[in-house]
Amino acid sequence: MSGFIYILKHGNNQQFKVGKTTKPNPLDRLKELDSTGVPEKLEMIACFPVKDPDTAEKIVHKKLERYHSRREYFSNITDEEIIKIVKESVNTPFEDEIPENFHHKDDEEIFKALINENSITFEKLCILADSNEWSARIWLGFREYYFKKLFYIFTYKKIFPSNLLNRNLKTLREDDEELDRFHRDFIAKLADLNIKNYINNTSNIFSKKTSSPENILFLGAALFILANVSEGKKSVLFSNWKNQIESFSYRKATLNDRGLHYHSLHPLYEFVSKCRNYKI
Repeated sequence: MSGFIYILKHGNNQQFKVGKTTKPNPLDRLKELDSTGVPEKLEMIACFPVKDPDTAEKIVHKKLERYHSRREYFSNITDEEIIKIVKESVNTPFEDEIPENFHHKDDEEIFKALINENSITFEKLCILADSNEWSARIWLGFREYYFKKLFYIFTYKKIFPSNLLNRNLKTLREDDEELDRFHRDFIAKLADLNIKNYINNTSNIFSKKTSSPENILFLGAALFILANVSEGKKSVLFSNWKNQIESFSYRKATLNDRGLHYHSLHPLYEFVSKCRNYKI
């Protein structure tokens, strides 16, 4: 069973707890420990996905033996040192982003800055992509990795530590449990999206060549990332978006198929194209 090896820091003291969890969201383990009445503030400073949490934990504790104080606690070591030892011990291949995933070095720096933002909204991501000319037109200059990265950060910001947000997503495989979890969590985030507000807040994203609302294409890019997810798993998202679109368009637009593919938003695209200043 896959899981995580996490590092918790206690307050301002150099006291660390290094443990394991099989919970889908490693911060659920932090919440559990916070509820036990620990007097010091707990902070998860790093977290590493592993295939075998039991074995990984034993290896990590052995490597940290010289810093052991009690049970799963370690001291007399800095944040940087303990993160380095744990990372090397679990042999995590994706804590740092691989530059080859990006077309330019500047793009890698943009993502690093984005990870350090206080809050991330879908609107902010799309405006960022548009300002850097990352096309949301599938197959026409579309940078699939960039958008998967944007949506991963959107899904897990304030949930995962920065080292997980900065991971190399090319290690996620179609049969990977973690990829399935990302799809599920991303769908939940999208289902909460207020589409009308999104469209109005990003109405300045349009094509000067075709005079069309390019912001709709970013919604399509999100659906494209979920193209291989079953219809059943996307049913809540379909119902939510369909109801929203039909409501604010007075049924002049809808989702045109239950598959939630990229072209499902074509009726919405046509509707917004006819709206003044592309606002509803």
